[in-house]
Amino acid sequence: MGYYIPSCQKMRYKGDYKPSDLLCPEHFQWVPLDEAVRKLAGQKYSRFIDAPPPVLSDAQQRAAINKVPFLHRQTEIFHLQDLTATSIKQLTPRLLEYLSRVGPQLAEQMLFAT
Repeated sequence: MGYYIPSCQKMRYKGDYKPSDLLCPEHFQWVPLDEAVRKLAGQKYSRFIDAPPPVLSDAQQRAAINKVPFLHRQTEIFHLQDLTATSIKQLTPRLLEYLSRVGPQLAEQMLFAT
């Protein structure tokens, strides 16, 4: 569906396509459009799932960043374990921040560019 702004009349046609879901910006889970729009009513921002976002343990974070594919110099796709210890040390903080922003499921499916 791409972007959806419920207050924009020109975008309302997108809600007619079924099934339509919006991605929760904090849980990174898909939520039915009708439910998400109710949460957004009169607000510019809302998470669509009421529970706080899950917090990953250190072991879960390490496992998750090892699954993140990244593009190096716009030509090669690597995973963290494919690199030297120095490169791992340099990239780990950036990958952890990336993981916290997009979530572990999406991080595995998108390319992280260095």
